Amino acid sequence: MTEKKRIIVVFNSKTHAFRLESLLDDEGYHSILYNAPGYLAKSCSMAIRIDERAYQFVLEKIRKSKLDVFKIYKLCYENNEKIYRVLKKY
Repeated sequence: MTEKKRIIVVFNSKTHAFRLESLLDDEGYHSILYNAPGYLAKSCSMAIRIDERAYQFVLEKIRKSKLDVFKIYKLCYENNEKIYRVLKKY
């Protein structure tokens, strides 16, 4: 079974995580808001997991809404191990 390609957006602010979740929902994207593992976060552990196809939309909304993001990761699997690759640092 192949895993869907996902990105993880980790925030510095819970409020900004809620804002992006709302923007994604308004556009019909299915996102999951959750607490990211500590090794992916800095101070705030709020994160959004979403399909990789929404990446450009997410980047645009982060820029336009001036959202306080820590990093964006791509969730990958190599040798049946979950790996988080950094796509963008803020």
